[in-house]
Amino acid sequence: MTIKLIVSLLIFFSLLVLLNLSIIGIKTDFYKLKLNKKRKISLKEKKKRIVFNKKNNFLFQFFVEIKEMLKVNNQENKLKLLVFLSLIFAFLGFIIGYLYNNYLLMVVLVVFGAFAPFLYIKMSFINYKKKLNDELEVTLSVITTSYLRTEDIITSIEENLDNVKYPLNKIFNEFITNTKLINSNINLALSDMKTKIDNNLFDEWIDTLIACQDDITIKNILFNTINKFSDTRILELEVQNITRNPITEFILMCLLYIFNLPLLYIMNKDWYFNLIHSNSGKIMIALTSAIMFYSVIRVILLQKQVEY
Repeated sequence: MTIKLIVSLLIFFSLLVLLNLSIIGIKTDFYKLKLNKKRKISLKEKKKRIVFNKKNNFLFQFFVEIKEMLKVNNQENKLKLLVFLSLIFAFLGFIIGYLYNNYLLMVVLVVFGAFAPFLYIKMSFINYKKKLNDELEVTLSVITTSYLRTEDIITSIEENLDNVKYPLNKIFNEFITNTKLINSNINLALSDMKTKIDNNLFDEWIDTLIACQDDITIKNILFNTINKFSDTRILELEVQNITRNPITEFILMCLLYIFNLPLLYIMNKDWYFNLIHSNSGKIMIALTSAIMFYSVIRVILLQKQVEY
């Protein structure tokens, strides 16, 4: 029992060292996170704080970013579920390491298991951003076409609102409601709508619309922004073509490593038992697992949406 307690404490403090954390730092970061709930800050401002604030450690920055991703998708209520899944996967990693009697592997699996649900959310958010870009291109194109004909942004949005998909339909619905029932100031409503989508080209489109309220003769400039969506989509496809083969090879290498132990067990049980029971074998398994999981995390974190 004493040995298990010592091992558990070593694992805990190893996690703190690996993630460059301290008990006081964690308490301070979560206190800051709690204070941030009391004031409304735009998504862009929060994004800048995440990127440029060097005082916050990696863990705090990562979880703030995940929280913002859930907020954008209107899934903030799933944060507790993610934390619960993180604990479950970390516990499974602990069990696997314990069954193999490999405490180094246990630390690796616990860390990766704890991060796995949040990494999945990050990958899902990247796909969401890609779909949002495609939907923005289509939606803004049809609205712009109507606006060039009617020269009235409210009418143009209403004409196409039935064909707009979520989440854009909600945002444009709120714009119509605000301008008709709350405040007739179109420029103010457009500026408010601009804060609800974190997209540079959407911001540019909104800025041009606001300028059109004072000078309608520049309305044709709106299509310049729409054309930039097409350029971004073409660049996105080129990047996907370039990275497809390396990512495929990386996935195959990971699968080869994962199935290496079962294959070794089938081919030669003596080698298998010697590998998992010897100290050198345990260190090698833990080290290669750490390299693989670190590579997976880096690949996921490096995945970004192409922006104009």
